[in-house]
Amino acid sequence: GLLQAVEFGFNKSAVGRILKATHPSLLRKAEGLLIASVVRELFERHHILVHFTAAEPNVLHLVPPLVVTQSQIDCVLVALDSLLKRGLPRVMADFLRKTVQ
Repeated sequence: GLLQAVEFGFNKSAVGRILKATHPSLLRKAEGLLIASVVRELFERHHILVHFTAAEPNVLHLVPPLVVTQSQIDCVLVALDSLLKRGLPRVMADFLRKTVQ
């Protein structure tokens, strides 16, 4: 199969830079929550299975089969675009609401 990744710049935002300087362990936890939110959103709303690792909590791994079609790639891009338009804070808030219930 193929292996692709999307790196999110969570730590490049103003809040991320402050956390990185003052509380790096809290930044890692926040990155983990954000990427877990993205993974759940892609799976529940778009039926796209992706993953991340604890070693790189800001990297979304896409592992399609070698025979992936252009149409399937387009579906992933549309799903990511939709997710980003909703905004990561809203995606994470939805994730936390569902997880805490």
